[in-house]
Amino acid sequence: MDTKKYFNNMRVLLDDYRHNIAEWEKAADKYCEEHGELAAEEWAKENMRPKSPFSPGALNAMRLWEYKEKHGEDEISDAVIIYTSEIREFVSALREAGVESFLLTRSNSMLIERIHEYAKYGCSVDGPAIAVRYHGQTRIEERALRIRIN
Repeated sequence: MDTKKYFNNMRVLLDDYRHNIAEWEKAADKYCEEHGELAAEEWAKENMRPKSPFSPGALNAMRLWEYKEKHGEDEISDAVIIYTSEIREFVSALREAGVESFLLTRSNSMLIERIHEYAKYGCSVDGPAIAVRYHGQTRIEERALRIRIN
């Protein structure tokens, strides 16, 4: 699938979800005003709040792709922290979108653990790379590891 189309479709679904949440919250507030807080709690149990169509890992994949596009970067890089518990969904979303690699720029005490977690979901370290980011007209280069999605 075309990566841009994949993430644009995600954005449309996410925007619809946010609209549905706003409508649900308006209805809950109105019910609370008309019937009281205890009745509104029962209403909320019966009329469950809509759940996000995406996992946190998939949302981060979309956000990082959007960041890359907005800032004219060549590759997705980890501008946000991808928690170990989100890696499976993060990699899955990137794979479904047709992304072949991304740059791992965050080096912290969890780096080795994160690399092993990526490997568990079919990724490998492709080697050292340079992540190029732009802040306005300023070009910033950072050392990175390229993670290949196999």
